[in-house]
Amino acid sequence: MGRGQNTDSRVGLFISILVWTLAAAPAGANTSTPTAPASYLEKAERELAPPTGRPPVLTSATVAIREDITAREALTSRWSLGLFAQSFKPGGIGSRRGLGDYPLADLDAAPLFRLEGRWHLNSVTHPWGTWLPQVTLQGSYSRQDVDLTTATGFRYQETRLSTLLTSAGLRMGLRPQRSQQLELAAGFSAGQALNFQTSRSDSATFSKNEWYAAASLGARLFLVGQWSLEAMLEQRRSLAARSVVDLGEQNFLVGVNWGRGQ
Repeated sequence: MGRGQNTDSRVGLFISILVWTLAAAPAGANTSTPTAPASYLEKAERELAPPTGRPPVLTSATVAIREDITAREALTSRWSLGLFAQSFKPGGIGSRRGLGDYPLADLDAAPLFRLEGRWHLNSVTHPWGTWLPQVTLQGSYSRQDVDLTTATGFRYQETRLSTLLTSAGLRMGLRPQRSQQLELAAGFSAGQALNFQTSRSDSATFSKNEWYAAASLGARLFLVGQWSLEAMLEQRRSLAARSVVDLGEQNFLVGVNWGRGQ
């Protein structure tokens, strides 16, 4: 009897241990399983939303976007500056002290250079293009040597005629949506034209000025960065009742421009 009781006790103990082991195993798995994913989630949340005071996490996409914004800002400017040239034939009326007036139509053509600054106002964008209103300031200069001789054969030495045009106006540019490298424009300006002549002889010096208006059509082609080539057709008209300065009615100008605008 004693041996059978011992055997039953051992079997009962083994069964108890087995039941306890099977019952404890799922409980341990249930308590340990959520801890690992929870720690990874907390880590991800800290990286995606860092606490205040820490720098944001920069990814390759973020850096690329910032570089693209910086490049676009570098390609825009509120102002632009252009240098233009044309073949200019002056005319009008000249004067010699004590000898009266004489025509300037026989003078040869010479280059006229223009420096033009533009201030770009707020642009207006449509699905088919962008309007670019601008305020403009122009200054043009040309100089010709004058072969001036009196009826008695006296020749004036070192005589030169200079033409100076200064004006201000408005310009409206249009860049088609499908061709942002091209800009078409129309402009209007008004200003003053000045003819003045210098000479070693005081009797051959004079200065004459008058007001004028101008309208223009142009096309601009962007090449690299903010640099562009531009061609312009401009018509000038004197506002004086009797013009003494010949402005040249039809004028074709070509040049380079820096500044892309907004």
